[in-house]
Amino acid sequence: MTTQTVNIDLPEDIYQRFAGMAAVTQRPLEDVIYQSIRGNLPPLQDDIPPEQRGLVADLQLLDDEALWVVAREPLPARQCCNEFKGPRYDAVDPRDGQATSLFHPRKQRWGEHFAWEDDGVTVRGLTPSGRATIDLLRFNNDWIVQARRIWILVGLQPPLD
Repeated sequence: MTTQTVNIDLPEDIYQRFAGMAAVTQRPLEDVIYQSIRGNLPPLQDDIPPEQRGLVADLQLLDDEALWVVAREPLPARQCCNEFKGPRYDAVDPRDGQATSLFHPRKQRWGEHFAWEDDGVTVRGLTPSGRATIDLLRFNNDWIVQARRIWILVGLQPPLD
């Protein structure tokens, strides 16, 4: 790929946000800026699956405030988490090796079974059920830990409740 060099003057607060992101993700500043630019370009029509083109066109018409509302909506559970769980309702507590029931979000309170550590980067299990759930569903896998670091920088992590 051919590249071009562009010099721009950034306001100090924007530069500091990029520098902070580079430090948190342990990546070169240039990579972080490049990713930000690339991620903010509208997708090419050919890159979008035909069944999603209408949705993308609608999103491109929204202003920043409306886009933040959409971005803050809760996402459904990732398919991989459900694949890790499968049809199981119990798992092994990694601390003592005993079988225990998995955390049930509709019947149990999150704060009784989990706590945020590292300023919201990782989740710690407080109970056998919490520890087994974290272990089985891989709550602290590398991908989600990286995502949480980014969410912290933009003020979306850790959740308030």
